[in-house]
Amino acid sequence: MPSALHIAQALTCHAVAQKGSLTPLKLQKMLYYAQGWHMALHGAELFPDELEAWAHGPVCPEVYHAFKGFGFNLIPAQFPVQELPEFNDFITKLWAAYGPYSAKSLEEMTHQEAPWLKSYDGSRCKIIPKELIRSYFSCLARS
Repeated sequence: MPSALHIAQALTCHAVAQKGSLTPLKLQKMLYYAQGWHMALHGAELFPDELEAWAHGPVCPEVYHAFKGFGFNLIPAQFPVQELPEFNDFITKLWAAYGPYSAKSLEEMTHQEAPWLKSYDGSRCKIIPKELIRSYFSCLARS
């Protein structure tokens, strides 16, 4: 199973290849949607890392620290990336669904969804339970 950082790198490379924009904030939301939809559609986590409820939405702390140096700027594909061919189709579909949205739009979307709403309490370190993510996205997948 890849780490959230490996998925983040794959998303970054995909965004660059698609001539899309990806900032650290948008990357965090894409990871949340990737984890949720993978759980709903494949019955398993995409990555083992936890997501936390922060003021601007769901965040994977390890990925946050790896990419925070870009601030609000676009992330270039300038680092070595682990090949994840088994996830190419999934990442392509995820990008088609969420890539066109801005980081701020994705943040606003996450603020309307149960996993973040039920987990955020003003604290920056509260874990969003994986079962809550799985349940929420499984309901979406059935509708």
